[in-house]
Amino acid sequence: MKKIDETGQGPGRAWWSFVYILIALSILGLYAVEKKWASVALAENIHLTFGILSAILILTLSAYRLRKMVYKRLIGSMNGWRQTHIYLGLLCALTVLVHTDFNVDGIFAIVITAIFTIVTISGIAGSILYKTIPVWLAKQGGSILEMDNQRKAPAEYLTEAERLAGKASSEFKEYYEENIKRRFTRISFIPIYWFRDEKDVGKGVKEIFEELYEGTPAQDRYTLKSLENLYLEREKTEFRWARRESLRWWLLVHVPANVALLAGLVAHVAAVLYY
Repeated sequence: MKKIDETGQGPGRAWWSFVYILIALSILGLYAVEKKWASVALAENIHLTFGILSAILILTLSAYRLRKMVYKRLIGSMNGWRQTHIYLGLLCALTVLVHTDFNVDGIFAIVITAIFTIVTISGIAGSILYKTIPVWLAKQGGSILEMDNQRKAPAEYLTEAERLAGKASSEFKEYYEENIKRRFTRISFIPIYWFRDEKDVGKGVKEIFEELYEGTPAQDRYTLKSLENLYLEREKTEFRWARRESLRWWLLVHVPANVALLAGLVAHVAAVLYY
């Protein structure tokens, strides 16, 4: 059986790339032929065809958002939908450029082009982002904003750490104040977590506490182990929250831009039909 990993990078990815390149070259070839040999009437029909194709692609791309809202239903895999969304988005960018003849003229066209550029760039950024977040987070779909209640405040971890340390020997309490407490009081800097894997977080915590074990009295090592587990939970929570925040901010850019693009599409079609 062919293996497809959790990031969606499987044996079908090369096939998608080949098909996209083939279609893109065909479109550019048709555009080159049209510019050199086509009559005015034929050229207008070609540009109109690409305009209709662009509109269909934009509507199709909007369906991906609906698919994420019904993640648990069997309407194809999320990896398949995401790959389709990415390549159709790139194809749509090309068809829009051909439709406009690589020329932006007028305020309305400039505004729509700016919105489309934002959608395209944020879409590419989103495809990169989705490869860095845990699969369980991607599965949240439309429920991603409900995760606020799942995050403990950093102060709660500090309170629990203080409680655990309070039960230890006076020697360990002093050691805790000098070497451990500061780790529970530091403020997490979100971008730090963008370039780390969740497994790296666990390894980092283990390395920190391995050094701390050396200076801990034998009778207090159980307490230190409890503090290690608590700190690991804190770091994993902060890691997941940071990834969740990056996804939330991306959604706040990409989704409204898509809505604006759909509104612009409707206005453009209405204007073409009216005039």
